[in-house]
Amino acid sequence: MITLFEEYTNPLNEQEHDRIMPLITGMLRVGKNNSITNLEMRRRLFEIHGIRIHDSRVRKIISYARIKDIVPRLVSNSKGYYISESEEEIETYMKSLQQRATAIYGLVHALRRQSTGYFQQSSLFILPDREHGNQQGLGVDSGGL
Repeated sequence: MITLFEEYTNPLNEQEHDRIMPLITGMLRVGKNNSITNLEMRRRLFEIHGIRIHDSRVRKIISYARIKDIVPRLVSNSKGYYISESEEEIETYMKSLQQRATAIYGLVHALRRQSTGYFQQSSLFILPDREHGNQQGLGVDSGGL
């Protein structure tokens, strides 16, 4: 479960695991030319089975199927999900995942750096003083700004 996204990242419930996951994994095909989008999966689930599901829950089911080896070599690209047919595709996909993980870690590092000491400053809320053309704090020490 991911903090701030609990509603969408909770573990699979019984219906998702036992009923919806087999339907979703059954839609997956080998080869990038046979990719299927999250939207198309949800459309089929609704039109054929009367099941409405949030896009994030489809991603959760896909993630579960990958991690538990239910669908080996399951990758995705901008055109959807598919089962890879080459080692090169797997390597490229893993490189993309590593790059995304690095970008997320970089953001965490930047936010940590930006917030260190910031919330201890006395002049958090600086607004422009329209009358005199300079900055003025909101009832706190503006630190000479």
